[in-house]
Amino acid sequence: MPDAPPLATTGAPAPGAPAFAAPVRSALLSIYQSAALEHPGPDGRFGYAVSRVAAARLGQETVPVDAPAGIADDIWSCARLGLAWLEAHVTGDAAAARLHDTLKGSDCDPRWIETLERHLVYFGTDGHRRAVPYRRPAMVGDQALPLKSDARIALISDWGLGTEAADQVLRQAVALRPDVLIHLGDVYYSGTAREYELNFRKPIAARLGEDGSRIPVYILSGNHDMYSGGHAYYAMIDRLNPEPLRQRASWFCLRSADQAWQVLAMDTGLHDHDPLTAVGSAVQTFVEPEEVAWHAARIREFPGRSILLSHHPLFSAFQQLRPREPDGSLLPVNQSLLDGFAPLLAEGRIAAWFWGHEHALAIYQPFAGLTRGRCVGNGAIPVAISDDPYRSPDRLLDRPGLLPGVTPGRNGPLYAHGCALLDLGAGARVEFYQTMQSTPLYGERLDDGTPPGPVGPDIASTNISSGDRTMKTFGKAIWHGGFKDGKGAISTKSGALSSYTYGVAARFEGKPGTNPEELIGAAHAGCFTMALSLILGEANLTAEQMETQADVTLDKVEDGYAITAIHLTLHAKIPGVDQATFEALAGKAKAGCPVSKLLHANITMDATLTA
Repeated sequence: MPDAPPLATTGAPAPGAPAFAAPVRSALLSIYQSAALEHPGPDGRFGYAVSRVAAARLGQETVPVDAPAGIADDIWSCARLGLAWLEAHVTGDAAAARLHDTLKGSDCDPRWIETLERHLVYFGTDGHRRAVPYRRPAMVGDQALPLKSDARIALISDWGLGTEAADQVLRQAVALRPDVLIHLGDVYYSGTAREYELNFRKPIAARLGEDGSRIPVYILSGNHDMYSGGHAYYAMIDRLNPEPLRQRASWFCLRSADQAWQVLAMDTGLHDHDPLTAVGSAVQTFVEPEEVAWHAARIREFPGRSILLSHHPLFSAFQQLRPREPDGSLLPVNQSLLDGFAPLLAEGRIAAWFWGHEHALAIYQPFAGLTRGRCVGNGAIPVAISDDPYRSPDRLLDRPGLLPGVTPGRNGPLYAHGCALLDLGAGARVEFYQTMQSTPLYGERLDDGTPPGPVGPDIASTNISSGDRTMKTFGKAIWHGGFKDGKGAISTKSGALSSYTYGVAARFEGKPGTNPEELIGAAHAGCFTMALSLILGEANLTAEQMETQADVTLDKVEDGYAITAIHLTLHAKIPGVDQATFEALAGKAKAGCPVSKLLHANITMDATLTA
């Protein structure tokens, strides 16, 4: 689930029990929590108070003066004053000096303000996180890291918490005998050097062995890894593995020796925005364009199948990934990520995409052109069942569907944690495990080219046989509200359109969005041009280029509206054909195109042969 602490259900810590300080999605507040990790106070209760202060600040402008139930007034006051000073200092507020003196003169442990002062190093001169030393493709080159042909790859995510629950997940992953371990990101709370040492390197060394003497370990960039500026993250990847296995950037490619499979990891943590400073309640993260181009080149040059990894989701049924639409509705897709990878999805080059960020296990039905979208973020963060983490945000349009019955089991009041195992041997498959379970919760093939689960009304399969040439596909529309004030979203099976908005304003007033008529025009132009290429081939002709525009006319008629005419304008460069033959073949395509046969409008055409 998104980094919103489950405070309503965790409550105050029981006497003598360690308190869990839930992470929050904010650079400043995460650094504040990192400071508390170095100054926990008696039995961890101070860290718990800090987590409650951080959660309160995330939801409102000021933190309440009165302590919530279960937290002593003096502990709450020290935690609250520490955040007030930190925020004032990094933003240049004149109140910082006064707050500093108040803390120094209070009954708070003087080491608290000293600890906060040490953490100022993680802020830049503008008060935001310090600059991330991102490594660009030009610095790294086209390197693909070697991977054995039948490799077993363990995936864990949102794991770097340093708790017993995190250690159980790591033990589970190690018991599966992987050849490679990949963490999909987030070392809590803000990815400082101390947190990487305590919550990542030491647990890995305890279960797998010291650096250089164990299986390769790779890590993706999550939002919490970058909240302190990412310097500890980059220092860690430089030391994790020896050459030639060393990860050189926050993105990478693992390629099997038999050229059957490759795994590409991208950096979505670099541009995760802080809700305390970003405009809007949710800003889409994105991958640097040159990095997207790097991934596309690796995929297109590779003869086998590709698997994508990221920290952030491509789409979600549970979390807000982007700002709401003007009418308050919400679309489920990170459009920035989809725009970068939609062509590769449409080409069928991506077998699966695994992500974390949401602290849940989610096995999605095919959506947005992706056959297998898998969230494996249930690595360590406690998620209470009573919080109903699988509920959707209000007014979510076109909710991605889940495969029924595949959710984590229960561990008392919490959902179980787990990991995933990719087995790239013969009959490549992925299995999803829960801690303390030796058999997988769910498993599926990756190399059979078919969608997982049952095919129902929302998952129509494509079937093109060499004999009858039957094809089935689908488009889908969602609509909310009335005719004039309502709004909809259109999606296609390929993902070329995914939750793309349409409505009356887009249809009749020229406002942004699409409309059925231009989609019909695009479909007719595409169908006609493809049909003509087939007819040309039957005549032993090949076009160098063809460009078709279909102008669609929507008229008011007696019983409402109707599409009354479509005019095709074709410009083509076809060596070896004369004008008369060209016009005859184009006319045959106009009449025989399946979309032409569907429409009852008057279809006309101008066909121009260019030199």
